[in-house]
Amino acid sequence: MGLFVPCLLTVAMAAMADSQKADVMRHTEAALRLPFDAHDEFWRELDAARRIVDSLPVSANIYKERWYVLASTALLARTDPLNASRVIDAGRRHFKNNATLKMLEGVVEEMRGHIMNSNLHDVRTITAMTPTPARLRLNYAQACYRDALKLDPHLAEARLRLGRVLYLRNEPRPAQAELETVAATATEPRLAYLAHLFLGAVAQQQNDRDSARRHYEQAIAIAPEHQTAYIALSFLEDMSGDAARAQRVVAERPMPASRDNDDPWWEYQNGGVDMAAYEWLRAESIP
Repeated sequence: MGLFVPCLLTVAMAAMADSQKADVMRHTEAALRLPFDAHDEFWRELDAARRIVDSLPVSANIYKERWYVLASTALLARTDPLNASRVIDAGRRHFKNNATLKMLEGVVEEMRGHIMNSNLHDVRTITAMTPTPARLRLNYAQACYRDALKLDPHLAEARLRLGRVLYLRNEPRPAQAELETVAATATEPRLAYLAHLFLGAVAQQQNDRDSARRHYEQAIAIAPEHQTAYIALSFLEDMSGDAARAQRVVAERPMPASRDNDDPWWEYQNGGVDMAAYEWLRAESIP
C-alpha cells in the first residue's frame, strides 16, 4: 500500500502545478489585453502572475524561465524599460545562465539609448561618434549581447542586435561580420529580413551602393509585405540620383496594412511581445 503513496503525492503536486500555471496565464493574458495607458493595472496583473510563477516547483523551471522572457518583452513592447529591467533582474536571479534574459538586458539599454536620443541611427550621429549618455547605453547593450552569446553562441537575435549596435557605434567591419552570419544562418525569416536591412545600412554608410541595393532587395524578397526595405531602397535610389527608379520602388511597395506594425523593424525598434514564448506557455498552461 505504501508504494502508492509517493505516486499519489506526485499526481497531486502535478495537478496543483497545472492549476497554478492556468492562474499564471489568466493574469498574464489579462495584462496583455489591457490598453497601452493602463500602466498600474498592467503591473498589478503581471506581478500577480510573477508571484505564482515564483511559487512553482523546481520541476517547472523551464516554464518559469519562459514566463520571465515573455513578461520582459511585454514590458518592452509597452516602452517600459524601467519595469522590464526589474523583471529581467528578477528572472536572472533565478536563472543567471539564461542567454535570452541576458540579451534582453541589452535590449533595455538599447531602448534607453534611443529614448534619450532618437537620432542614434542617423549617419551623421554615427560618424561623429560624440560621447553622449545615449551612446554609452549602446556600449552597455553591446556588452550584454556579447555575454548572451557566450552563454548561447547560437542565439541569432543576440548576434543580430550585436551587429546593429556595432554599426551604430561606427564599427562597420565587425558589424558586417556579425550581420552576415545571421543573414546566412538564421532560421527565422524575421531575423534574416532584419539582417539584410541592417547590412544595407552598413553598406550605404560605406558608400557601397551596389551592396546596399542588393541587401535591401533581399530583404524585400524575404518579406515583400512590409514597407521598411522598400523605403530604404527608394531613399538609396534617390540619393544615387535616380529619381525615376526611386519612384518605381515606392509604387511597388504595398499599401499600409491594418497591422503593418508587424513589420519586424518596428518590433525591433519599439519592442515586441515574444509570441513564441507566449504560445508555448499557453499550451503548457491548459489544465
